[in-house]
Amino acid sequence: MEKVKVKGYNSGLLVIFENGISYEEALEAVKEKFTQSRKFFGSSLMSVRFQGIDLTVDREMELCDAITGSCDIKIACVLEDDEEKDSTFASAIRIVDDILDQNDLLYYRGTVKDGQVLRSSKDIVVIGDVNPGCSIISAGNIYIFGGLYGEAYAGTSEKISKADESKIVMALEMSPEELYIGTVKYNLEKKSFWGNRIKLAPSVAYTENKRVVVSPYSKELMDRLNDRISR
Repeated sequence: MEKVKVKGYNSGLLVIFENGISYEEALEAVKEKFTQSRKFFGSSLMSVRFQGIDLTVDREMELCDAITGSCDIKIACVLEDDEEKDSTFASAIRIVDDILDQNDLLYYRGTVKDGQVLRSSKDIVVIGDVNPGCSIISAGNIYIFGGLYGEAYAGTSEKISKADESKIVMALEMSPEELYIGTVKYNLEKKSFWGNRIKLAPSVAYTENKRVVVSPYSKELMDRLNDRISR
């Protein structure tokens, strides 16, 4: 049996290790496998699941870095045996990967915390939560693979100094402290309950009739909004 096998599913990869393999052997096998298969995997945004070896969070991250350092794919998240959550993440990854296929983007993996401000003239993809007290500021669109509990400013380069109201903010949990699209402010309808986990469901914030609307993701909605998004 090979030391490592890779299978595809949904928008992710299943990495299967030989029984009894050591972590050091697994790390080297991953580097070799993905280097050899670089052209095959392309440059998609994907999730990954590891099977056949017990891993700490740090070692999972090290394996992810080994994969991304050996080929051109980007890893959005490490999945566990949770079919409902896996399906949600896979759907979100497909959505973002399709939208950003021809776009430049700023890709940030990890939780935005401790008062961080993430600012870019490009679309921003965050793989993690945006904690209270933190801000994401983008002249383009914002896509968050996690919860939005802090502030998000889309369609603007310096908070609300410039405006593009065609942009969107998407998050797996939409509970912002403050949210602007261009100069249009989202009127919060309820208090943010950061840390009180709810069922993951991708939501999209966009402008309509000079107000910010938050709706559940659907293909029909995105098809309608895509015509307004300046690429």
